[in-house]
Amino acid sequence: DLMWTLSLPEGADRDHVFCNPTVLAAEYGEKIEQLPRTFINGYGGDPLVDKQKE
Repeated sequence: DLMWTLSLPEGADRDHVFCNPTVLAAEYGEKIEQLPRTFINGYGGDPLVDKQKE
């Protein structure tokens, strides 16, 4: 939560384009589909990973 608070513009929620790329899916859907699959690996102590594990 702290990372989102610091990253997003004031007053924005998690449906902001910075953290939810599907918001612009209608406009950029074809370009997003062309991106390769990506593996993301996180480690303990990372606030973003720890929050997802909760």
